[in-house]
Amino acid sequence: MKVSIRSFDENDLISLQMWAEEIEAKRYMSRILPHKSDQYLKSQKTLLAWYVIQVDHKDVGTVWLEKAAIDDEIATLGILIGKNDLLGQGIGEQAINISIEKSRNEISFRSVHANVRMSNIRAIHCYKNCGFVKIFQGVKLIEGVTAIPFVTLELKRI
Repeated sequence: MKVSIRSFDENDLISLQMWAEEIEAKRYMSRILPHKSDQYLKSQKTLLAWYVIQVDHKDVGTVWLEKAAIDDEIATLGILIGKNDLLGQGIGEQAINISIEKSRNEISFRSVHANVRMSNIRAIHCYKNCGFVKIFQGVKLIEGVTAIPFVTLELKRI
């Protein structure tokens, strides 16, 4: 399998919704879009590098790195592989590594963080295989009611 990435555009939003539904993303993720997605789609791409993941030239998911402010040295990573039959095959690892390398030319950062639900064991394993290490563990309140344990992982090799 050949994993590659291309820039995300507004036409990919429909696919993103279908991918999220196929893998029941709400069970594993708090969000399926970058925080800065509206700005990105309006061509303001200084804080966000957003890609579609392709396997053998077929769109299968999305990955992004975003910063909260232009002078931040930390980028936050998000990824969604939207095909159940492709999970657990190393596609996430390849997409993460490719997107970090490519985004270094688009946005500037020294390290990458990923916030992952503790119940998402597959994602945590993927990040650790990419060299991420745990730096924080906590609980996030969803709608002020539901407590979701999470871990923050960091990659400093940048």
